[in-house]
Amino acid sequence: MALLRLARRARQASVVATAAAVASVAFATPAPAHAAAAPVAAESAPTAKVASSMTRATYADRVHRLVNKKRKAHDRRPLKSGMRVDAIAQRRAQRMLGEKVFDHFSLGPVLRRTDARWAGEVMAKGPFTPRQIVRMWMQEPIHRAIVLKRKPNRIGVGVALTAKGEWLTVADLVKN
Repeated sequence: MALLRLARRARQASVVATAAAVASVAFATPAPAHAAAAPVAAESAPTAKVASSMTRATYADRVHRLVNKKRKAHDRRPLKSGMRVDAIAQRRAQRMLGEKVFDHFSLGPVLRRTDARWAGEVMAKGPFTPRQIVRMWMQEPIHRAIVLKRKPNRIGVGVALTAKGEWLTVADLVKN
């Protein structure tokens, strides 16, 4: 029953993934200041209330930890957080929110600004908890392939809360 509800929600939410591999040069970019962490509501509460009651930093941290938990379960190394890749993912989420779009931008800037040789990106939008988003990524083959790819060693998670209380989540995985 829970899986059926999750599938319905997945259809309602836009969840997109893409990956790219290109070598580039880098330049430094400052990282945005994260909001202070606040207490988080229990996972059993209604989804929209739970999701919107978290701070951006708490939400992003949970997505990161849950991605690493899935990677560990599939014998993949954990992904470290990186200031540059976090800042880029956050800017990408904020840009989509500001432009009222939900689509991938070129991963060229991610590669250049992080000195990366490979980059992959997964995104989600909806009133979902971090656990639900990572579960949806793992159920869809393209997202799953990106999350479980052996290449990346860093992850940046950017999130923005829409006026409707939906989280727009961008996870950029890179290989330096």
